[in-house]
Amino acid sequence: RLHFVGPEISPAKSVEKTGDIHSMQPPCAKRFFMARSDLTPENTICAVFNGGFGNFVSSRRDELFWSWMPDLLFLADSHFMCVFFCANDYADLKGEVAIHRAL
Repeated sequence: RLHFVGPEISPAKSVEKTGDIHSMQPPCAKRFFMARSDLTPENTICAVFNGGFGNFVSSRRDELFWSWMPDLLFLADSHFMCVFFCANDYADLKGEVAIHRAL
């Protein structure tokens, strides 16, 4: 089963057939998983689409990064397998690589 979680999730007919939609503002990972004890690091893969935590490099604005940081720490500390799909441009990629190294 797919669960779509985040602040920019909007219902789509194709998604409704294959997954559940959970519109939440970050940080949301801990709240989401605490409410679903059946989802564990052993049976769950987290796919993060455009998390936005690398965009501070060129913009010099880090609000988006700090809003997601508790989620990144929770997922790492809880040992969830994560796959990240982001990097809108080179600046995002540079910032995301730096954050992943730090984690």
